[in-house]
Amino acid sequence: MKLSTPYPPKKPRIELIPLIDVMFFLLASFIFVSLSMVQHKGIRVDVPQAATGQPDRQEYYAVTITKDGKLYANKRLVTQAELVQELGKLSRQPDAPRVYINADKSVPHGEVIMVMDLAREAGIEKVAFETKPRSPVAP
Repeated sequence: MKLSTPYPPKKPRIELIPLIDVMFFLLASFIFVSLSMVQHKGIRVDVPQAATGQPDRQEYYAVTITKDGKLYANKRLVTQAELVQELGKLSRQPDAPRVYINADKSVPHGEVIMVMDLAREAGIEKVAFETKPRSPVAP
């Protein structure tokens, strides 16, 4: 049964303004999330703090020393001999990336120096230490 109405029938339509609002919200969310992502290649350890450390967004190779003395190369457990081989291959690349030593702050100083020495012997020229930022001490 069809009822008569004084109003003309309306055609269904898609409202664009709410759709545009949702799309801008999603775009802004994806931009903020992608900007906050940090490329972290090392195993999570409690690194020491440094007031003069500067963030570096270039390509790098992470060597991690955990508090129990295990060595990781880009999150992969390696022995000292395997690390020497990998650093040797890395140094022969034309644009060898920087090597970051990412050591727990409780690791003895001698072990950190040993890893740095292995990198230098392999021909790596760019060696740095990973730290977390600390506020500078007021004079």
